Amino acid sequence: MRVAVVGAGVAGSACTWRLLASKGCHVTLLEMGRGAGGRAGTRHVHEVPGLPDLHVNHGAPLFHIPAADQRTKPLISALLASGHVAEWHGTCGGINAVTGALSAGEGSRGELEVGDKLFSRYTGTPGMSALAGGCLELARRANPAALDVRFGIRVKEFRPKKVSGSIVSWEIFDKDGRSHGEFDWVVVSGATPALARWRAGFKEEPPVLEAAQVSGSARMQSLVAALDPPDKPLAYEQTHVALLAWDVSRGDAARILRGQLPFDITHVSEDAALAKVSLQSLGPPYAVVALHSTGDFARRHKAVMGSGSYVSVANKVEGSVTDEAARFAFAGDFLAPPVACVAAALRSGLATGESLLRHVGQGLPSSEL
Repeated sequence: MRVAVVGAGVAGSACTWRLLASKGCHVTLLEMGRGAGGRAGTRHVHEVPGLPDLHVNHGAPLFHIPAADQRTKPLISALLASGHVAEWHGTCGGINAVTGALSAGEGSRGELEVGDKLFSRYTGTPGMSALAGGCLELARRANPAALDVRFGIRVKEFRPKKVSGSIVSWEIFDKDGRSHGEFDWVVVSGATPALARWRAGFKEEPPVLEAAQVSGSARMQSLVAALDPPDKPLAYEQTHVALLAWDVSRGDAARILRGQLPFDITHVSEDAALAKVSLQSLGPPYAVVALHSTGDFARRHKAVMGSGSYVSVANKVEGSVTDEAARFAFAGDFLAPPVACVAAALRSGLATGESLLRHVGQGLPSSEL
């Protein structure tokens, strides 16, 4: 079975691992960025004078896995054994910017929904991009000849091939009109290629929206419509991230700063601009602090710079996220309750891979999303 996975974030990479953990699949992974990771990525900065080869987690610096989450357990165990992730033992909490009062706070989004101490925290090693990258490396180890990863590819068109009115495959074209092959199934990880805001970013129609229209599948069309209803679009949060770095071998600035921060992950309340401070150390000689703005600040300055990440599952598509007749599927943290986070992306990617394998009789029994 030839499968195209679009997007090498956590969900797409986890889906790829699940597909190649079984025999009979060949996966082509198309990612428009320069590497795997998505919003759980690590930025590699080479041009800063005096700070060569600087690595910074610009998105999620860690993630949590609920103790009851059996779906992700085999993958997390494999990533721990391979050294791509490690347990995170830092501190987290909140501070009131007006009073200075300290409070409890979650390390990663979604922890409050599963309750205190009912989860374990992990981080990618040496950076968070090792989570998605580790999934792909493990997938390649499982089936070296069955994985083709292509970075720098922005998909522009999904073109269906039909026989007697039924879809039998999809041909995928990039923004330059180049074909990347025909596939028995397509998995789109992430909602962005189906959303109206794609037009603002790329000045073209969202490719998944167009694919739904030409598919002739009422189910696929309703699935895509549910992702971005005009009256209640998928909620997402914007943030600006300022990255500060020090060479710890030069002076005491990093040590002094560390002593002034109450936690490794500090959530800030009662401040118009600053929402979170993330203290990181991706190995000597650097100390790194990431400052995350409030959503209001990012929206006021969205013409300058910024990024968006999904934080709501209010528009969750109920039931299956695959359309067997259209040979099209979705994966992403916006599909797995209770809240969009890294753990949800892992669960969704694994569940979608499992769903495709069941269609060819290779999947193991598992619960639906």
